[in-house]
Amino acid sequence: MQRVLAIVACGVLLSLACDDDPEGPPTTNGPPPVGLTDPIFEYGRGEGQSITGGYVYRGPSVPSLTGMYVYGDNRSRHVWALSYTDSVEANEFLFDVPSGASSFGVAENGELFICDYHFANATKLHGLSESGGGYSLTDAFPSLSFSQPVDLQNAGDGTDRLFVVQQAGIVRVFDNSAASATTSEFLNIVSQVACCSELGLLGLAFHPDYENNGYFFVYYTTSGVLRDRLSRFQVSGADPNDADESTEKILFEVNDRAGNHNGGALCFDDDGYLYVALGDEGGGGDVYDNAQNNAVLLGKILRLDVDQNVDVVPYYGIPPDNPFAGNSSGYREEIFAWGLRNPWRMSYDLATDRIWVGDVGQGSFEEIDIIEKGKNYGWDCREGMHDYVGPPDAPSAACPD
Repeated sequence: MQRVLAIVACGVLLSLACDDDPEGPPTTNGPPPVGLTDPIFEYGRGEGQSITGGYVYRGPSVPSLTGMYVYGDNRSRHVWALSYTDSVEANEFLFDVPSGASSFGVAENGELFICDYHFANATKLHGLSESGGGYSLTDAFPSLSFSQPVDLQNAGDGTDRLFVVQQAGIVRVFDNSAASATTSEFLNIVSQVACCSELGLLGLAFHPDYENNGYFFVYYTTSGVLRDRLSRFQVSGADPNDADESTEKILFEVNDRAGNHNGGALCFDDDGYLYVALGDEGGGGDVYDNAQNNAVLLGKILRLDVDQNVDVVPYYGIPPDNPFAGNSSGYREEIFAWGLRNPWRMSYDLATDRIWVGDVGQGSFEEIDIIEKGKNYGWDCREGMHDYVGPPDAPSAACPD
């Protein structure tokens, strides 16, 4: 893969990422300083306060959306479709989600589903439909509802099952059929997970060779001493709808002093590398100055080779072309891109060889970024396409003039 692109947007579940500065800090317009990359698209607080990254639509149900990036805002409940070609973007409003989209996910055939989220009430998974040029939601699985769903994935193993991540620490699995009446508990790590608000079991990704090795990866915040943890598990040999919790291998943990801005999105590219999105640790205005500090993992998109060191710590290796691979400056070799605030949902589009992610703004702008390897996306020097000047907290001393 010659170049990997990613869109980073930040999503809030009820108040998951953006409440630390609801009024919005002052910003100023102007081109980014040399060394920083602005997003391809932004929207202000009149449209929403918590962007939820989505997917490029490749499903069979709504051909008019093919190739468009479908994403939403949890707080305003809006869902849009963004068309981006040769640096020209067009954004189309589609509809509102009843409680607000926490996540988007796709089935093996590329069909898109939306996780509706409420902090207290069970919610539904929605599909999309189009009629006469207008778009609407469908009740994709009329007999099913979920508690605090924050991610939806398929295993890519030809079984056409869907896996829903529930924030408290449970993954549920069911057949991708409107007639599905029950779900099975695939994974239960509730005792290990700190929940809720911006904490919880936040991300899931299946190994590209899951059909043969049974490996999948989760990202969650730990109970007790608060840490952000990436782990690998394996499915049970006796039941394909049941994971073996005893197989957990911890790839890394990061201490978390604030509890918000945890990121958590995971995805694989076509080279088999795992991408991990980490927030800036939280507080407000990147109070710990993590996003511009390449000696730490926070505020970054990481790229890992999980086919190295499969049976030995740390259970991953460094791709040789990672930006800081082999560096002698103390920078983390896992880093793929940096300068992010709270990347929430992330997806890989095979047709364009792009990774789309999500990153929530501080208080004025939500943004969509196309991320390339080794690029700095500006937080906390920039918010959207604007200089960030605080409050809360001033820009990092590492920001270029």
